[in-house]
Amino acid sequence: MNKPQNLLHRSLDNETLKSKGAKSKGAKPKHYVIFFCCILTTYILSKQLIIIRGDSLNASLAWLLSVSDDTPLKKGDIVTFNYSHVMFDNNNEEILLVKRVACLPNATFIKVSSAIFCNGAFIGEAKIARNNGDLFPVFTYKGIIPEGEYFLLGDSLDSFDSRYIGFVKKENLQHLGLVIF
Repeated sequence: MNKPQNLLHRSLDNETLKSKGAKSKGAKPKHYVIFFCCILTTYILSKQLIIIRGDSLNASLAWLLSVSDDTPLKKGDIVTFNYSHVMFDNNNEEILLVKRVACLPNATFIKVSSAIFCNGAFIGEAKIARNNGDLFPVFTYKGIIPEGEYFLLGDSLDSFDSRYIGFVKKENLQHLGLVIF
């Protein structure tokens, strides 16, 4: 009989718990809201952050914004687009490419041999073959870049970009990347 009294003595009613600052058992509705907000934030961040791997860019993490017709792009912006090519060794499926805007519409573009110029300034060069000896496709152009098209480069000479695939239409660009680091 002593034991039940001790248990009874130890148990406190909710009023006593509240007055002493203790929490009652069971999750309160605010816990569910916090949990839901954490899940939602994780989902949103996972869709908006991209980890940049490979030789294309020196940046390693970027925040993605959607590109629309009225999104202003400038030289140096990081953009993403899907592209498929037999040289990717992925059964000709499209993969997401991340590149930097190197030359804008209405700029004068010239590719002389392997050297590439935008408005008279040297912006890069193209390789003839991959490291395994496979020949790169040849893109040649001399003139004004058409409206709504962009010349995109990676930061590495080994990047597969506009040097080989040509201009990319703005309608094919999916995201503008803001570099975090």
